[in-house]
Amino acid sequence: MAHELVQINVRNPLLKVVLILLLVVAGVWSYFVVRWYLGNTLAEYFNPAESNFDAAGLALSLAPNDPLTHWRAAEVLQKKSPLDQQGPAIAQYQKAVALSPNDYRYWMTLGTAYERAGEVGKGEEALKHAITRRIARLTRLGIAGERTSDKWIVLIHGLSFALSTEGCHHPCLSESLDCGWRADGQR
Repeated sequence: MAHELVQINVRNPLLKVVLILLLVVAGVWSYFVVRWYLGNTLAEYFNPAESNFDAAGLALSLAPNDPLTHWRAAEVLQKKSPLDQQGPAIAQYQKAVALSPNDYRYWMTLGTAYERAGEVGKGEEALKHAITRRIARLTRLGIAGERTSDKWIVLIHGLSFALSTEGCHHPCLSESLDCGWRADGQR
């Protein structure tokens, strides 16, 4: 097979402008992609248990439209703030949920934050959203069937009863749900 050499005449001014524009667009696009990648990687790998908001803030500034950066910043804020000052953490969790509404993890942690702030009704609603999204995900993956959905529906009703009983709410509710989800996923 013969190899043909294609030559482009770049002396044409219109072609020069088009090529320069393509390079500028590629450069700008690369800037934003690398910036998002660095913010996402930083958010994924820094330890929120150390309560280092500097790293979370840097990740937020690099990738402001990434739900993971908001989720990690909210984890740090939630650990640093007393129970009566959970507003900034809840706002970050809400931003993460708004950016990725089908991710059950963001709904689960939003529900936990509401519970810790004493807003049990909102916490219950967020946890219900988390459960329905988790069931939908397991169903799409072919892991969940009718029996799994029935188990979670019974759990939702049990949680609703426990949360609606006056003075009865458990601060580790979402951790219990997380354990159930991990066990269900290993089925």
